[in-house]
Amino acid sequence: MTIDMKAHEDAVDAYLAKLKTFLMTPDHGDGSWPNITPEQVSEARGLLLDLLGLKWSEDSDGDTPLALRLWFRRTHGMVADWAMLRREPRGEESLDAEEARELENLRTLTAVVSSTHEHLRMVQIALSEVHDRRIRKDAAVDLFMALYVPHGDWKEGPHRHEVPISLHMTEADLIAFQEEARAQGFESARTVAVYATPTRNDAPADGFKAYRDKVEAACGKVGPRYPTLRGELNIDIGRRG
Repeated sequence: MTIDMKAHEDAVDAYLAKLKTFLMTPDHGDGSWPNITPEQVSEARGLLLDLLGLKWSEDSDGDTPLALRLWFRRTHGMVADWAMLRREPRGEESLDAEEARELENLRTLTAVVSSTHEHLRMVQIALSEVHDRRIRKDAAVDLFMALYVPHGDWKEGPHRHEVPISLHMTEADLIAFQEEARAQGFESARTVAVYATPTRNDAPADGFKAYRDKVEAACGKVGPRYPTLRGELNIDIGRRG
């Protein structure tokens, strides 16, 4: 098909005017990457496709001979770009050429797989950390804690440097236990709301049932503050938001 060069020249002139408008609003020069919006990426991609279309037009099916990918590297990274050498048409490829093509494609494939593996590994690590934090936060147990004034026996015992406390599943449990604590010689100093969160060493099986059982077993008795809060149950002060 004969190309209408006058129409083609008009299309080129129109494109150049459109390109000049785009380029006359620069966003560079300070030595760092600009903040490129998705709309700007889309506009740049459209201009590049127009450029390629003016040089190498689509076929009758609307396919272009060149493929184009474009992304903002501050927000996106390449996962894979699989440009593989094609076989010669109609069996015209020699055995030597076929082997050379396949080796080149294997080199390309190896490089892509290596790059993709690293990207996927980083994504997997990030998602695993987010998932791990979320399920452990969701499994946290709300508790009530009472702090007591150490009496004489406590001050002479192995935990004399620790504040005596008791943990309770409900506020009613805490109130009921305070009478029992007084019988043991402990006077309540104050009460606070706390929550216990599973650690990385606690298995998430059955909704962290083993951990929840451990928390419940620690409730309803006076113990030293530090080993209970930090060493055994991973307890933080205050209600969860």
